[in-house]
Amino acid sequence: MSEGLDWGFLLKTFFIALSGAPTALAITVVALLIAAPLGFFGALTRINRIPVLHRLAQIYVSFVRGTPIIVQIFIIYSSVPLLLTALFAKFHIQADIYKVNPIWYAFIVFSLYTTATLIEVFRSAINTVNKGAT
Repeated sequence: MSEGLDWGFLLKTFFIALSGAPTALAITVVALLIAAPLGFFGALTRINRIPVLHRLAQIYVSFVRGTPIIVQIFIIYSSVPLLLTALFAKFHIQADIYKVNPIWYAFIVFSLYTTATLIEVFRSAINTVNKGAT
């Protein structure tokens, strides 16, 4: 057994990991495109204290930011197909929801997570500006 790094293994593993970069970038871009307007709207509801929406945004941010992302992935990936299957059965819609590409679940989870984060980012950024400043 030789000492030191196995450079062949390291190089092979690096290129395997690098092959996932386009998928990671696609998930990031889609999540930001969905989350930015939703986060801004959520921040405005928190700042203006719109009665029901303020409380819903507060609960949403607390739940999403207080739950590990892996738990959110598990919940979305396992519960969305069950809910959609039941909904489709109720309305007599024929669809095999289990053939959906898993990247759509990643889009959903990371959009929800990024929205919760951006609500707080936008809220704190807006609150930082003095009321008299233009």
